[in-house]
Amino acid sequence: MLLAAFCVAALARGEVAHMQVLHDDAQFKAALNCNDGKLLAIDFTASWCGPCKMIGPRFGAFAESGNFPFVRFAKVDVDENSDAAAACGVRAMPTFQFYRHGTKVDEFTGADENRLLALLHQLGGPPVDFAPKANVLTYGLQSRPQLNAQKGVIAGLDTKTGRYQVKLGRVANIGSRLHARNLEQLRLGRMLIQGLAR
Repeated sequence: MLLAAFCVAALARGEVAHMQVLHDDAQFKAALNCNDGKLLAIDFTASWCGPCKMIGPRFGAFAESGNFPFVRFAKVDVDENSDAAAACGVRAMPTFQFYRHGTKVDEFTGADENRLLALLHQLGGPPVDFAPKANVLTYGLQSRPQLNAQKGVIAGLDTKTGRYQVKLGRVANIGSRLHARNLEQLRLGRMLIQGLAR
């Protein structure tokens, strides 16, 4: 109940409707553990950082645009909330980190608006959770293209790494298990899977 309440607390405080400012470690942890299935995009910033001043307004504009209904946007001032920045390994600003279900799915450092926008599009789709034994189809494998268009089933999810285990059908001379990142990472081309109708 507390986590759900935090998800809307920013609105009650009169903050920007689509942007949470995470002032302390408790707020950061609550945002990270908010179980609404949405992507959490965090801008680690500093008031003295020149590149942060350039990209910050664009990040805010993306939050306000309404184009990313499955993304929660948040900012962490690393000087104000150094605990969260240290826990996330932030060493330079701006750093953008992306989380789903409390698991980091991607990050980058720098004021690269094109990369930020691309990741928001790639990672910010509707939440999808594949149940064990769900039928899937692989595609987008660049390092092992011979495995594209293979049918398989979800064998499980390793919650520590955020990777799905996919058991493929019979494939000659290739291991029968693949480890795929959760769907947000899968869209980046490491391994893509899509659900199949039964």
